[in-house]
Amino acid sequence: MFTGIRQAPKGSVSHDSKVLWKRAFDALSEAEADILNQYARQLSEQNTILIDKILRERQIKQWTIKLAGRSLKLRELGQKIVSFIDYSQGYLQAVSSSEPHATLAWTCISLLLPLVPREGILVLNQKEQSETMMKGLDRVSFLIGLYMEWDELYLDNTNVSFHDTVVKLYSSILTYQARLLIYLSKHPTKRFLRNAAKVDEWEALLTDVDKWDERCSRFTTLIDVEKGRESWNQQYLQLSEQCNVSAQILAALIDIRQEKLQRLSKDQDSQRIELVRSLSSDYKRQKDNNPQRVFGTCEWFVKDEKFCEWRDSKDSRLLHVYAGPGCGKSVLTRYLIDERLVATSKTASVLYFFFKDGQEAQQKCENAIAAILHQLYTEPSQKGMAVHAITKFEAHGAKVSTMFDELWDVFRNTLEDPMVGEVICIIDALDECLKQDRERLVQKITEYFSDREAIRKAGGRLKILITSRPYGYIDTQYGLLSGNSAFVRLDGSEKASLIAAEINLVIDAKVPHYIPKVSKTVQEAIIKHLQGIESRTYLWLYLILDFIKDNIAGRGTEKKIKNLIKELPPTINEAYQKMLSKSVDYEQAKLLLQIVVAAKRPLSVSEVNVALALTQEDYRRYSDLQEDVESDDQFEESLKDLCGLLLSVYDSRVYLIHQTAREFLTQTTFSLSNRIQPSWGSSNLGWYMIEKQVGQLVDKFTFVRYAAEYWAEHVQKGQDMIDISLLSKEVQLCCTKSGSFWTWYPLFCVKARRNVFANETDLMFPSWVGLDKIVEVLIHEKADVNAQGGHFGNALQAASSEGHEAVVKLLLDNGADINAQGGQFGNALQAASSEGHEAVVKLLLDNGADIN
Repeated sequence: MFTGIRQAPKGSVSHDSKVLWKRAFDALSEAEADILNQYARQLSEQNTILIDKILRERQIKQWTIKLAGRSLKLRELGQKIVSFIDYSQGYLQAVSSSEPHATLAWTCISLLLPLVPREGILVLNQKEQSETMMKGLDRVSFLIGLYMEWDELYLDNTNVSFHDTVVKLYSSILTYQARLLIYLSKHPTKRFLRNAAKVDEWEALLTDVDKWDERCSRFTTLIDVEKGRESWNQQYLQLSEQCNVSAQILAALIDIRQEKLQRLSKDQDSQRIELVRSLSSDYKRQKDNNPQRVFGTCEWFVKDEKFCEWRDSKDSRLLHVYAGPGCGKSVLTRYLIDERLVATSKTASVLYFFFKDGQEAQQKCENAIAAILHQLYTEPSQKGMAVHAITKFEAHGAKVSTMFDELWDVFRNTLEDPMVGEVICIIDALDECLKQDRERLVQKITEYFSDREAIRKAGGRLKILITSRPYGYIDTQYGLLSGNSAFVRLDGSEKASLIAAEINLVIDAKVPHYIPKVSKTVQEAIIKHLQGIESRTYLWLYLILDFIKDNIAGRGTEKKIKNLIKELPPTINEAYQKMLSKSVDYEQAKLLLQIVVAAKRPLSVSEVNVALALTQEDYRRYSDLQEDVESDDQFEESLKDLCGLLLSVYDSRVYLIHQTAREFLTQTTFSLSNRIQPSWGSSNLGWYMIEKQVGQLVDKFTFVRYAAEYWAEHVQKGQDMIDISLLSKEVQLCCTKSGSFWTWYPLFCVKARRNVFANETDLMFPSWVGLDKIVEVLIHEKADVNAQGGHFGNALQAASSEGHEAVVKLLLDNGADINAQGGQFGNALQAASSEGHEAVVKLLLDNGADIN
């Protein structure tokens, strides 16, 4: 039963006609109690404070707005509002003591409907909606006033049918008011959809009001209706300005709403920009590191029937291209992307990522998906798609760019948007992705293409093209797609004759260009020899052509040249070996290659220059180092003399020529004396980086940022080979009382996206990154295993959060409080559980961690 209206004072109503409004409320409460209760609640919350607030805000300057083509000045409008309120309050006080229900109905018209209780924002989107509502307000305003007068005229009338009809009229008026007030009071995205009238119902509601008014009029033929109408007209003339005021307030509040929406839009734009930035990486440069194709090559692929079927398909498809090393897969991938040969439509989104072994930023699956999303969200036609990532971004912040599962969910949600269109993803060199990451990525892709419902729900088509070497362990991961028409394999070995024919075209074109001064007979002999090598690949040819240019061009007689031809290395590894054998300084070349192989990201020429110098001298001052190194330009020239084509420089960064070069330098078949050992190099390089540069207490020197960000990672990989003297130096780096700690540690935290705390403890960092040898030394030196501070609260929680089982055991064996509270996760068990480290969770539980 409706209880939101206060009852009339006892004795204030002496005739049944005075309770007609109450009867109308009662009737409506039985039919639509939910509507009426919301109506009453909205009315009870209203007062004139909002009007005063609007007037104060608008007095700052004279604003002019437009409504229905008319200009309205808000300062003048405010004066009219105040005048109208003064008049209305007097009128309402005169009738409220005898009929509170009627007063409530009138209050809705005269005071409350021009306003909106929630931040003063009306929800009207179209001109015709506003006109329809104002027409209704005008009509019910007239009828309420008219029937108030009729209550007095027919005070002694006892016609029950007339009273019943009036009650139904009042109920229809209340229904119109209630629905309109509820509709206007709600935020655009939270309107009362179930009961509140839809826009196209306003005319129907008003027709219902007119129907009952017409039936009431039939009972008034025996009464002097004109007397009542004339009396009301006088008052109506005085109040007619209300409709104009309502319209002007409506326009003013729409203006306020637009301002708020603009502010909201700016906030959302800022959030979207921050989100997109968190996904950014150097994926374009990584693509452009690969050479462009030679004219006439790659045709074997773009004309292949399987590729054309995949490209032209109207359905989502997965194509995996297998080919051996040096066959030009990455060159092909770049060609497909640059020329958009994978798309048949100009509106398709062509996205890509190049994996590369040995480069941290190019080995992780989350980096691949982040790069793909960044490309998608920055396309001019797809900028609005970033909304699908906002929820995850709000939950995790910029850290979401490192969370593969969350990013994949965002990617799938984006694909379900009907506006996304065709999305084409090209993933190059999947075999160079980290093993665990590769398995996760292939699993997600396989699950997607085996899920018919997911493909059906996708708003557009998803096509994925993957390249890799023909490794069986990759192919077996596609087990779920066996027999699935959406999955296509393309084996490059089946196209070996076509690839060889294209390589022959390159040989025909390049040999005369590289050795233009030798006779045509010699050129033809070289061409014939090269085209006769069965294992020829694009990479091998590139290496051999350089050898020909340096060793054959214009040297000696034709007989000597023909003898040199016989010495050309027939395989890639032999070509690499020959390059190293011709180094001007083999030992220095070995150190240089060791640095490049061990580096976690591509180093700049300047960084390699300094790193090489640091591995050879014990510099005590940076000025001494500067005096002893070549200029970067000179050093870049020296790289080829030292390592031949094993190293290349692109965009001032130093790279191994190919993944096969890394394999050559680290393979077990290479003689032990010449073999590059990344673990040995990592431990020494890690120390050189820190001791020689971060210890300078400045961050402007070359190589210092890399040193700060990666020294611990290098040491962690090689800590089993660290000698005692080196270990003691590394322990000092973790001492929070040393100046060097506060030089390198903030730089490390920037990369790790963690805040720096002034109360970091000595054990915190080595526990966090898993340096168990350093932790062991610090404990031996009486470091407090339960010291509180930093992001994690204590060392045990830091180690648990990263899954460092050996460090966790070491801390527990030395008295760490297993249930200590504090830090980001609350305790060690929660830290390990949150990050999914099952082995550490088991270890903690076995040692008495409180599961509650």
